[in-house]
Amino acid sequence: MRPIDIHECHRLLLDMAAILDRVCRENAIPYYMLGGTMLGAVRHG
Repeated sequence: MRPIDIHECHRLLLDMAAILDRVCRENAIPYYMLGGTMLGAVRHG
């Protein structure tokens, strides 16, 4: 596995969040995030 920088890490986390969002919406599964999970990645890009 190769090392990644923080910007690539943020991008990967956002990609995973988008997949999670899509799957949950398609299956009517409510979800929420807390404790700064993705909030910082979205806020700080």
